[in-house]
Amino acid sequence: ANDYRTRFNTVGAGLNVGVKKGKWSAEAGIAYSPQAFSTDTHVFEFFKKNNTTYGVSYDQIQADVVDVPVKVLREVARFGRTRLHLTAGATAHLAVQKDATYKNIQYASAPPSPKPLADEPELPSNKGVLEGGKVGTNSYVSVDAGVRIEHKISARASAFVEPQYRRFASGKGYSNEKSKTQSIGFQAGVIAAL
Repeated sequence: ANDYRTRFNTVGAGLNVGVKKGKWSAEAGIAYSPQAFSTDTHVFEFFKKNNTTYGVSYDQIQADVVDVPVKVLREVARFGRTRLHLTAGATAHLAVQKDATYKNIQYASAPPSPKPLADEPELPSNKGVLEGGKVGTNSYVSVDAGVRIEHKISARASAFVEPQYRRFASGKGYSNEKSKTQSIGFQAGVIAAL
């Protein structure tokens, strides 16, 4: 696997619906976030220009991402109007629109190659799912864990904050090469009871 590192800060928005029974609850939803990934250098194509050999690597991938989270919560403590929950679940991540930039790396001599080097690099297709790209090169699944602090603000509403860790579980990622994406996030919002 040729991993790339994700270093980005982003803000997203979403909506979850859930059911609660005693100290247990379950939620599912949908969310959107724009993301930009600075990638590790991994040369995937060589070409020759003006008698100089270059290698091509991804530089950055930008994507509009739709997340579909599913989670289970367990209330573990209560302090007056404040409740503490442990959360665990999984999220499907799908890049619906995507763009990539590349960088060229100059080499002093040509690397061994079974075929003659082209004059221009052959760049992979980088399209999101809604642009005609394949689901396999635009998605992955993460497993998620977090702690939710929920505070009752009215008879039918609560505010919450939830630090969360997401770890790559399966899929290919948002690149033509397999990429394992982990993240630490912070969610906040309002819960309204029906």
